[in-house]
Amino acid sequence: MSKSYSFLVVDDEEAIRDGIVSTLESVEADFTILEAVDGADALRKISVQKFDLVITDLNMPKMDGHKLIQQVRENVDKDFQPKYYLVVSSNVDPEDFESDVSILNKPFSSDDLMTAVKKIFSNKKKSTSPKKKKKATNKINVDFINPFIDATLEVLDIMCSTKAEKDFVFVKEPDDSFGDISGVIPIRSANYLGSMAITFPESVYLKVMSNMMGEEYTQIDDENRDGVAELCNQIFGNAKGALVNQGYELDMTIPKIVCGEEHIVEHEVDVNQVLAVYFKTEFGSFVVECVLTER
Repeated sequence: MSKSYSFLVVDDEEAIRDGIVSTLESVEADFTILEAVDGADALRKISVQKFDLVITDLNMPKMDGHKLIQQVRENVDKDFQPKYYLVVSSNVDPEDFESDVSILNKPFSSDDLMTAVKKIFSNKKKSTSPKKKKKATNKINVDFINPFIDATLEVLDIMCSTKAEKDFVFVKEPDDSFGDISGVIPIRSANYLGSMAITFPESVYLKVMSNMMGEEYTQIDDENRDGVAELCNQIFGNAKGALVNQGYELDMTIPKIVCGEEHIVEHEVDVNQVLAVYFKTEFGSFVVECVLTER
């Protein structure tokens, strides 16, 4: 298992999640591992990121494992459909699932888990026809987004009286859409070129703007549209100091606004992958994403 794989571990019991994650991390392989506390949480994460393998319990609150797989098959875009599933449960009938679902009975050992995971990928590799080689992706610097995470939390709190919380970091395709209004600010310097964007669904944006402006809004209009550009300015300005300390000399630029249902954020550079962060508030979620390349 030498290639890079992305896993999602779904279980409402933290100790079991921790055990699965620790086992996967102990293997000398390039794994990206996210966790979900129940089926509903998993469905949300699967909707925005492609996973090679979803390891899920069956009996969970909010949405069980059966329902999760059913909802993914029926409602998640085919581009985000997980390749395989591994169901871990003390009481499961293999006949209840399709061929891309493997079974691991509880209780299981670390060796049992890794044997099951390796079997999934070795069997599927034999039965799958060769695929065309994908276009090379840009190298993603995870550290670059951390100042933007801190700045977003601070700006939303101070300017908008809105408590936000980082939910999870993921890699998105450049043409994926997540909301109704975005602010996009170019990132430029002698050595770097990129951009940062913040995107809101309309319902979340109107609540944030109502807090920011001290006036209740019911639709995106000329009066509140510029607010997303101001948020971009403030977030970039707050993050700039930390980025300079990391060695990034960046110039201030003017943000642009993009509106419309399912609009696509166009970054300053043409890349294959974009590093993004889901944030959650009491009103709902929004996304901040960044791209940076060397000139």
